[in-house]
Amino acid sequence: MKINRKIAEKIIGFMLIAWSCVTLYITTISFKYILESLNLSWEEISIFNVIKNYHLLYIIPILTITSVVLLILNKRIGWIGSTVMSFVYGLWVLIVLLRNLFVDGVYETEVSNSDLIITSLITTFFLILGVALLHKVFREKYQPIKNTWLAMTLIIIVLSVDIFFNI
Repeated sequence: MKINRKIAEKIIGFMLIAWSCVTLYITTISFKYILESLNLSWEEISIFNVIKNYHLLYIIPILTITSVVLLILNKRIGWIGSTVMSFVYGLWVLIVLLRNLFVDGVYETEVSNSDLIITSLITTFFLILGVALLHKVFREKYQPIKNTWLAMTLIIIVLSVDIFFNI
């Protein structure tokens, strides 16, 4: 079966943008709700601490949206970014699950089976998107070199470590 690259790019791009927009929306609503429930205003909180503690919740979706727009515009950096962000989203969900499963080094049995199934499906979904973007059709078009692969790997590692220590 022959893959139509343009259609595949748009479908993958749509899925990544939809997930990023939902993530941004939920993050913004949650943050607003937390501020209201604690009777805090923007003037009473430290912007530095907010950025330090919650930067990933905004940066990753914004980077993803930017990458997808560049992917749709047929830019190599868009392909690189979209591929990286697909893997990062999958790892993000997996890291959050693992952190919830092991609290203080002890296995928590309070995580429900439905949470495990949903997390597994979401992780698999994003990893499949990442692998799809690595298909031969895309590699031939964007012609990654050794430094491209190195940069992609380093970005995934850096963001994963940041997720692990900040979520």
